[in-house]
Amino acid sequence: MSNGDSALGGGQLLPIGALAELTGKRPSSIRYYEQIGLLPQPVRIAGRRMYDPATVRTLAMIETGQRAGLALDEIKALLSASPEDRAAIERLRELADRKLPEIVALIRRSELVRDWLEYRARQRQGCRPRPNHARGERLGMQATNPGWASLTAWPLVAVRDAPAPVVARGGRR
Repeated sequence: MSNGDSALGGGQLLPIGALAELTGKRPSSIRYYEQIGLLPQPVRIAGRRMYDPATVRTLAMIETGQRAGLALDEIKALLSASPEDRAAIERLRELADRKLPEIVALIRRSELVRDWLEYRARQRQGCRPRPNHARGERLGMQATNPGWASLTAWPLVAVRDAPAPVVARGGRR
């Protein structure tokens, strides 16, 4: 990595400000990810942190994991696992078994909110949904419900009854 070139594709190393701007992360968050081992220690040139362009992808993977409800230590396990480490692979399988139902529930809640918003948008436009519409069938609503009169309450009940997601820091929302 001489002359500031990266090992990946010969791209220029990025100062922390440029990395923060590219990824939408605060420099303090990037430094924190270094501190806890999510990111490798950067090269220092004249005392300034300089990052390999591949760090942009790593930060995107961290953000994706957080949005999916993974804790930072879980993301760290995913990022650090190598195919040769059988114990790490087994821990990842256990993590997947534990997290997949939570992610499926998160997707379900998101779809319910989307469906409710779409219904309300159609309602404001004067449209009436068809009673046998796929959304009603997916939500278990009776096709015989004339005009879906009870739709004003169903999104709140459906969201309330869905399992709560785990927040990235391990708490509950």
